Amino acid sequence: MSRTQQFVQLDIPLAGGQFANIPKNVAGRVNVDDFVFFHWPPAMNARDYTVVLETNDTSGPNHYRTVGLLQTNVELPFVQFDAYGRILVIPTHNANLPRFFARLNRGSTYVIPDVSASHRPGYQHAMARHGILTSGADNSNTLL
Repeated sequence: MSRTQQFVQLDIPLAGGQFANIPKNVAGRVNVDDFVFFHWPPAMNARDYTVVLETNDTSGPNHYRTVGLLQTNVELPFVQFDAYGRILVIPTHNANLPRFFARLNRGSTYVIPDVSASHRPGYQHAMARHGILTSGADNSNTLL
């Protein structure tokens, strides 16, 4: 053991381990709030984008976790998120493509705006969010 002790916070499970150990194919195990959903403009190539979440895990160099390529439905990890955590849709390889952000809410649908005519490299654009309500005021478009 080193003389300098580091404090690490790993992800906190949503529920007790008993629920997380139930196979996902059992009826009622997978709920709509295990996912987020996306709609994007027809001209946008979803294969060029990755979905990233802001987590409570402080064990790594940053608080973001990649959960996969952009799809109509993306499964979320079974962990707690900050009440004001963010979800980002970022370019996978081309940094000149637009980035999108919103407040992260399980079970919500995010609508990616068509910014093809107005985008400039490096700009971030807010996604509209529909679905699951949040407690308190929701300032989804003013996070960054």
